[in-house]
Amino acid sequence: MALTGCGPRNAPSSATSSNTEGPAPHLSLAPTVTLVATLKQPDTFAPAAVAFRPDGDLITADRHGNAYAWNIAARRATEVVADFFANALAFSQHGSELAVADADGSALVWKISR
Repeated sequence: MALTGCGPRNAPSSATSSNTEGPAPHLSLAPTVTLVATLKQPDTFAPAAVAFRPDGDLITADRHGNAYAWNIAARRATEVVADFFANALAFSQHGSELAVADADGSALVWKISR
C-alpha cells in the first residue's frame, strides 16, 4: 500500500498504489481552522488590508482613508489609527513600526507610540 496525495492533480492511480480493494489512503496535513471573530468596520467600506502586531493588536484599513485599531474580544474598533488609503499593511518584527502600501503607489512607514 502507498500513501498518495489527494485532489485532482494527485489522484491515486493503479501505478502508485498496490491497494486493489478501493481508493488508496491519503495523509492529510491540513490544519484545523476555527473562526475566532467577525469584525465589521464602523464605516461602510470593506477592509482592503489587515495586520496583527506581535502583541496581538489588529489594524484594518480600507482604500477610502479609514484605518482602525481593534479590540478583538469586544469585536469593536477602539480608535481611528491614521488617514491613509491602504492596499497592504505589515508590522515590524517588534511591532514598533507599521508599513503601509498606499493606494497612490507610496510605501509609508509609521512609528507606533502608545
